[in-house]
Amino acid sequence: MVWEHSVFGVVSLLLFPQEMQPIPAGPTGQTSQSSSGEGDSVVQRLFGCEVESVSECQCGWRATRRSTGLLFSLSYPHNNPATPLPDTPGSSLAGLEGGGAMTFGSLLEYSICRQQRVHAWCEQCNNYKSAMQQKSVCALPYVLSLNCQLESETDREFWRTRQASCPTPSSWVPLSMEISLGEGRGMSVREVGESEEGPPCSEGSAVFDLVMVVGHVKEGWMEGPGNLVAHIRVGPSYHIRKEDTPKTQWYLFNDFAIKPIKTDEAAVFPLDWLTPCILMYAQRNYASNFDSAITQQLGPAVLLAETHQPRPIQSPATFTPLTLHELPSKGELAGIDAEFVTLNQEEAEVKSDGTHKTLKPSQLSVARITVVRGKGRMEGTPFIDDYIATSEQVVDYLTEFSGIKPGDLDASMSSKHLTTLKAVYLKLLYLLEKGVRFVGHGLKKDFRVINIMIPPEQVVDTVELFHLPKQRFVSLKFLAWFYAGLRIQEGAHDSAEDARTALLLYRKYCELEARNAVNTSLHKLYESGRSLRWQVPPS
Repeated sequence: MVWEHSVFGVVSLLLFPQEMQPIPAGPTGQTSQSSSGEGDSVVQRLFGCEVESVSECQCGWRATRRSTGLLFSLSYPHNNPATPLPDTPGSSLAGLEGGGAMTFGSLLEYSICRQQRVHAWCEQCNNYKSAMQQKSVCALPYVLSLNCQLESETDREFWRTRQASCPTPSSWVPLSMEISLGEGRGMSVREVGESEEGPPCSEGSAVFDLVMVVGHVKEGWMEGPGNLVAHIRVGPSYHIRKEDTPKTQWYLFNDFAIKPIKTDEAAVFPLDWLTPCILMYAQRNYASNFDSAITQQLGPAVLLAETHQPRPIQSPATFTPLTLHELPSKGELAGIDAEFVTLNQEEAEVKSDGTHKTLKPSQLSVARITVVRGKGRMEGTPFIDDYIATSEQVVDYLTEFSGIKPGDLDASMSSKHLTTLKAVYLKLLYLLEKGVRFVGHGLKKDFRVINIMIPPEQVVDTVELFHLPKQRFVSLKFLAWFYAGLRIQEGAHDSAEDARTALLLYRKYCELEARNAVNTSLHKLYESGRSLRWQVPPS
């Protein structure tokens, strides 16, 4: 299954923890009690599920252990023919051995509470013996994470058959279900309606709603590993802020594309091209058990404090930090530019007909971010000029375009103001929350590689301002020469110079707009560009 190439941060949270596997009894045979205290992280408190594993030797000796895991893997009967079905009173597994149809709820019970034969240490026999192991859940988690584990065509056929046997394909994976823990650590699951009231939430019983599905997309004709998509159920609080409507809506997340989908589409898997990977169920109203208030607000200290790493070679500072009197307010301008390096080269092939096909695109990483003042006597002077340290191998510094040289990003030899990506993110986030308007050239691509989303009303992109519909975009170098008589980027690119130039061009655009001369000026720009083949004439 190729679903480790995830682009979703929330998915990576589920993929890295070790999944809950059968726990063989150890040499001591003593019970190992794992506690859940205030020291547990929010992830552990949300996803953590305490599981008890009892192993019984043929001689009658029993060993009990407990562990806390974050993820359950579904287990299919055809992969475990020797595993007996649990015989728990009230379980939906009753009657399956007689040929009954396995529902999703019974599959979940089978996967979590199944018995299996293991090779374990017996204290009484003083040897490793064959033992029967029974797993059971001690208390329900707030968020139940399931690894679908469809690793073979037989597994896919199992899902395909179950979906086909349901009135609608979406009814195989329930949107809501009630899970109850019975006596003797038994477990029962029944499907409930989204509006149906379940029992009060407790450690032993709760209603769970499907909140996220991660699927792997790959059709037979597709080359490469395919890609992950996610269906995510977004609650009323977001829609109240966005649309002033307390509704719940499912959305499809496919890389940077996000679109609403129908509820019935959320749990439907055409297995010829979409394979389920992760299902997440959350207890209904579980959020009331957690304090989601933001207690740590970003302050100006992120801009004023020195966050750079020690430099073995000292060099003159390339920026002047803001003073308390210069801290920006809503609507103020700041010029910004970023430079990038390549971590992985593009992998491509040339076909027999001469066409070029990209197998794997190159991977860019941000290497330098510069932000300059947008007003005052020091307008155009950088107050952020950070180089981002990286431990990954850089295959191309793109020096001609970035100005970054080998060693600039290496903490052991760099003379630059080297810092971490997190520190730069905090600075940008502070400016964003203050309502600063970022001025630059080609910011859409820059922000995408930096991996930050800036609201459109806070972005002023000169590549868009100086552009006629259905015409080519104009380079910053040509715009600087045409409108300001400046010759920039004569050598390597300098992000401080580019940020200042973008700010200057925006001022020029505002002047043209005030005279109602933008359209006339743009036509002259394109006439000049075509006559010069978009090259700045030599001095």
